[in-house]
Amino acid sequence: MPYTKINGLDFYYEITGKGNPVIFINGIFATTLHWGYQVNALKNDFRVITFDGRDQGQTQRPTKDYVFQDHISDLKGLMDNLGIEKADIAAISHGSTVAGQFASQYPEKVNKLVLISGIADFDPMTRDIFKFIASCLEEQSLAEFYKTLMLFGCGEVFYAKIADKLDLLADDFAKRFDHNRDIPHRLIRAARAGQLPFTKKLANITAPTLVVAGRYDRYINLSRAFHLKENIKNSKLVIIEECGHTVNIEKPEELNQVLFDFLKDS
Repeated sequence: MPYTKINGLDFYYEITGKGNPVIFINGIFATTLHWGYQVNALKNDFRVITFDGRDQGQTQRPTKDYVFQDHISDLKGLMDNLGIEKADIAAISHGSTVAGQFASQYPEKVNKLVLISGIADFDPMTRDIFKFIASCLEEQSLAEFYKTLMLFGCGEVFYAKIADKLDLLADDFAKRFDHNRDIPHRLIRAARAGQLPFTKKLANITAPTLVVAGRYDRYINLSRAFHLKENIKNSKLVIIEECGHTVNIEKPEELNQVLFDFLKDS
């Protein structure tokens, strides 16, 4: 399996296809597996790169807390190690915050930028939801916590589709972290200290940017997507109907078409 050493840790990554590089950045509790629909859709036209970030999937676990800037440094290290000077970058949720700040700090390294279910600052509702999620992690079992995440994260249509599989999915989530329950705590601590707001830094983003939001995202208020659109030059917004926060798995066909059209457009 391919690993590369970045900032003292062995990072797991996958490369599929050939062409211009597109790097996908996971959501906070996700892994490379969560981009499966997108990899399959783009692999014939792009060099698709997925990787597990700190405390995700098959990447080596850090032995101490870290700060949000480490995620940005890790992305730069991945590009350096793979010899990629400039790439398209697509990300979701927490990954969008990483991608947005990376693009503002290293505009010369980003060709096109896709921010899915992203945020540049907290409105009161979103701040309260983050506090609620953090409290659920403290009070619930890992399986119960996963069910809470999905209840808030998915649109109603998709949630109904997976209802009969929820126990199995929750057990799998719990197994990923049962050896070290501090892992999700570390991820949340770093995310909550993620240098938000960074609205003023959005002006530094020079890459053409696609902002994607689910109409019924209960984590990130839809107003935050309009906020990104209004503050990033040369950006456009696409709203996916009947969809919640996890756009890449709820509406993969629609997202894939939007991604393909945006990335292929010269």
